[in-house]
Amino acid sequence: MSGRDGRHAPGLRVLGGVIAAATALAAGAGVRTFPDLDGHWARPAVTALAARGQVSGFPDGTFRPEAPVTRAEFTKLLVLATGAGAGLPAGQPPFSRFPDVRGHWAQGYVEAAAESGLVMGYSDGLFRPDGRITRQEAIVVAARALGLEAPGDRALPFPDSAGVAEWARGPIAAAEAAGLLRGLVGERLDPLRPATRAEAAVLTARVAARAGGLYDLTGEVRGWDARTRTLTLRTPADETRRLEVAPDAWIFRNGEPASDFRTLDQVWVLLDPAGRVGFAEARYEDLLGTQAVFRDGAVQIAEEGAGRVRQVPVGPGTRVFVNGRPAEAAQVDGAQLVYVVLDPASGEARVVDAVRYNHRGRIARVDRATQRVWLLEEGPVALRVPPDALLYQDGRPVQLERLHIGETAVALAEGDLLRFLQVEPPAGNAPAEGSGAGAERQ
Repeated sequence: MSGRDGRHAPGLRVLGGVIAAATALAAGAGVRTFPDLDGHWARPAVTALAARGQVSGFPDGTFRPEAPVTRAEFTKLLVLATGAGAGLPAGQPPFSRFPDVRGHWAQGYVEAAAESGLVMGYSDGLFRPDGRITRQEAIVVAARALGLEAPGDRALPFPDSAGVAEWARGPIAAAEAAGLLRGLVGERLDPLRPATRAEAAVLTARVAARAGGLYDLTGEVRGWDARTRTLTLRTPADETRRLEVAPDAWIFRNGEPASDFRTLDQVWVLLDPAGRVGFAEARYEDLLGTQAVFRDGAVQIAEEGAGRVRQVPVGPGTRVFVNGRPAEAAQVDGAQLVYVVLDPASGEARVVDAVRYNHRGRIARVDRATQRVWLLEEGPVALRVPPDALLYQDGRPVQLERLHIGETAVALAEGDLLRFLQVEPPAGNAPAEGSGAGAERQ
C-alpha cells in the first residue's frame, strides 16, 4: 500500500462488475444511518456508501467514525467502491503475493487491489493487513485509484510537510491540487497519524464519485416542487432530468440533513429500485464581493465581510452574467458588485453574476400607473421603467409591484430610463438562491 518506492502506479481499472451491480440502492433496503454520526462532518459520505452496501457498522448499530481503520479494511473499501475486483474470479483467490495475507479474510480484496496497481506492500514483501493505515498511506492509495500524480519535489502547503515520506509527496500534492483533501485536512496534514473510519469513508466516497461508481446522477438544481416532490436537474451533458424524490429519501445540504433543494444547488443522487431519488447530497457555496477584476482566467473580488481579496478561476463551463444578461468573462472587469457560485469540488466558479450600477439608495416610491420607481440617494431620483427593464429580488425576476418601500437597491439607468435594478439582500447575507442577475435566467 505504501512504504516501497512510491513508483507511480497505473490508474485504477474501473471495470463493470461491481459498479454495475450497484447502480441503485439495495432492493428492499432503506438507507442505513448510524446514531453516532448525527452532526458528524462525514455523515453524508458514510450514508452514501452505506446505501450502496459498501460500508457497514458494528453489531450495536454504531459506525465509530473516530476509530482507526486497518490497511485491509481500507483496501476492501476502495475495491468495493471502485470495482477494482471486477473480472477476477469470485470467492477467495487460491494465492496471494503477500505471505502475511494468505488465509486472511481480506485476501481477495488485497489481491484485487494489488492486481490493479492500487497497493504494493512493503519492501520486505509483506502487506501487514491488520496494521493501522496512516493518513499519508490512505491519501496515496486514493490518488493512485484516480491516476493522480505530481512531481515529488512539489511544495506541500502544510507546516508539517517535512514529515511526509518522499514516496508520498507527489501523490499527496496531486490529491491536494485536485481537491481530494478538502475538509479532510486543516492546517496540518498529520501524515503519520492513523486514518479514522470517517476519513477513510470520505476518501473512498470521493474516489468512487470521481470514478463514476458512487452516484447515479449529478447535476444542478433548476427546480424543486415540494408538493409533488419533483426535482428538476440540469446535467453536465446539458440535459434536463425530472426525478421523483422518495418520501423517505435522505437529503443532505452542505453536510447537514435537509428537507428540500434550492435553485443552483449542485446535487449528487442515488436512485432507489423504483427510479426515485433515495439519497441526495446537495452542496452550495457562494461569495459576495465588490470591485471585480478579471485577469488570467480568474475573477478577483474583494470578499464582502472577510476583509480579503479572493481569486476564483473561471472555466469554459462557467456561466457569466452582467446585469442579468449573458456576457463574456472579460466584461465582469470593473463591476461594483459580484456574486459567485462555486463548484465545491474544484473551487472554480459555476456562475459569475456581476452588477454595474450608477444609482444606489432606498426605494422611496413605486408607481405602477406611471411605471416609475423613486430611489432616495442624496435626494429622490425618479426612474422610468420600460418593458425591457430587468428587475430582481432574492435572486428572481420580479414585477414592479413586488418592490417594497424602504428596501435598498442598486440600479443602472441611462438618464432617467431604468435598465436594471436589483434589490440588495440584508446586510451580511448573500442572495438566497443566486443574485438577481443571470443566476435564475436559464
